[in-house]
Amino acid sequence: MACLAGNVILARNANLPPKIFRVPDQQNRSVAIVGSGPGGMYVAQSLLLKAPGCRIDILDKLPTPFGLIRGGVAPDHQKTKRVDQKYTKTVLADGVRFVGNVTVGADVSLDELEAAYDAVVLSYG
Repeated sequence: MACLAGNVILARNANLPPKIFRVPDQQNRSVAIVGSGPGGMYVAQSLLLKAPGCRIDILDKLPTPFGLIRGGVAPDHQKTKRVDQKYTKTVLADGVRFVGNVTVGADVSLDELEAAYDAVVLSYG
């Protein structure tokens, strides 16, 4: 499992201590973010700033992005719901793709994601 942050990759293996690798060029890197709620969107926003040129796929089991911000915030909390405007800009940014109706563990395995992407970020819940 790897996590990309800036120009550093932190690789974790359950049986080994974490290793840190420097990444000289982040062009053509790919990251899968599992979960499109606030946590996943903040990861995507950070990657856009810290890893320009990185390809970001945001996967969610729901058909629409943004998790509870979209459907779980009471109507009288419109200020809180307005954050979805910022999230929309993130999803529409170059190099970012939202893929809904995908359940990790049923539709695609974590092993398949790790094989297809340079890094996988689990930010669901």
